[in-house]
Amino acid sequence: MLLLLQGLQFSDKDEHMYFWFPLLAGLSELTFDPRPDIRYSSLEVLFDTLKFHGSAFTLPFWTRIFDSVLLPIFDHVRAEVRPFSRK
Repeated sequence: MLLLLQGLQFSDKDEHMYFWFPLLAGLSELTFDPRPDIRYSSLEVLFDTLKFHGSAFTLPFWTRIFDSVLLPIFDHVRAEVRPFSRK
């Protein structure tokens, strides 16, 4: 599936996927950094990137983003909150 974005064609089956996915996954990993400034900045950049460029992603690529980039962030937050909620 190809999409047209400002004259650029994007497909999750070509080299663009190999650019976007490592970038997004790397930002996701940085959200686990022990330094608060790094965590905050990586979340901000990750969600800004998805906001501004996500319309060019295909549905299968979004599924991969949810499974491998976004859900691990929420799983980590849930694991961090869970011990405090049982007190």
